[in-house]
Amino acid sequence: MDEYLSEKEQVERIREWLRDNVLFLLGGAALGGLFWFGWMQYKAYQVRQDEQAAALYQSLEQATNSDKSAEAQSLLEQLRADFPASGYTDQAGLLVA
Repeated sequence: MDEYLSEKEQVERIREWLRDNVLFLLGGAALGGLFWFGWMQYKAYQVRQDEQAAALYQSLEQATNSDKSAEAQSLLEQLRADFPASGYTDQAGLLVA
């Protein structure tokens, strides 16, 4: 801003700038909020997937401890089908082997 403007003129320029850019400011805030909401939903989805894989792994572990190899193999195949990239799937393969 020009340092020789009066305080009233400076306030008026700021108000004018805000009037000109209010839609862009609100749009940016809305996009930021949508991005944040989407990111939180994605993280919650990942947690649910990990919990489901952990529950299957725990069932498989109980089946191997009870010498139920057919059930353990079935649970391993389900883990491989539903959660191929999970660390639980790798550990389950080692456990069944």
